[in-house]
Amino acid sequence: MKPKHLFILSVVLALMLAGCVASGPVKKDQTLTPLTDKIYLEEHDQNFRSYHMEMADDFKTEVISMEIYSLNGIQDVAVIPYQVIVKKSPFYKWKTIEPEILRILKQ
Repeated sequence: MKPKHLFILSVVLALMLAGCVASGPVKKDQTLTPLTDKIYLEEHDQNFRSYHMEMADDFKTEVISMEIYSLNGIQDVAVIPYQVIVKKSPFYKWKTIEPEILRILKQ
């Protein structure tokens, strides 16, 4: 091969490698796991979870947000239409927090 062709090939390979590193791994579609007949769980990573459910009104969503945020180990709560997104501290386990979250969501 000519030096010019080797240079072009090396640039193309470098750009392809950079594109793979920058884009990261392709995520699989998230699946919803039913927790009750009206509440579904979507796990994002070990510290983030979304609870999908029907919301009644703005007052209810604010109460839910405040009650979940008051639990030990909760770092953040976001309530958007049909979804409650919860971030926990890495020092806490979902198995101790999630029953309380479900109790609040069922009310």
